[in-house]
Amino acid sequence: PPPVCDGRSLVVYFEHNKSFLTAEATSVLDNAVQELSAQACNYQTALIQGHADLSGKPQYNIELSQKRVVAVREALVARGVPGDLMTGEAFGESKPAKPTADGVKEPLNRRAEVTFTFQ
Repeated sequence: PPPVCDGRSLVVYFEHNKSFLTAEATSVLDNAVQELSAQACNYQTALIQGHADLSGKPQYNIELSQKRVVAVREALVARGVPGDLMTGEAFGESKPAKPTADGVKEPLNRRAEVTFTFQ
């Protein structure tokens, strides 16, 4: 039977006040794309959601999370995921993975979440 392609989500994390992919984040993307390619899945959409922690001003964090979306998008395109199927959303500090007080530098909140759907 043909492979069953299910929706797949992944999360990559960023350093404080940075939008470049760390070696660990690059590895997460590499492994996910290799696995999906091995299953011969046809991408339908890829939603990239960028987030920031609660340190810094809210508007700055929106801009930073947008840069994180772009970094992940560029990395996925470089790995063969069709760019025209991707959409991005920048949430800044509005949707923390780990709620904290304002001004707290929380590594779990500095992230981009990618959700794939397939045809």
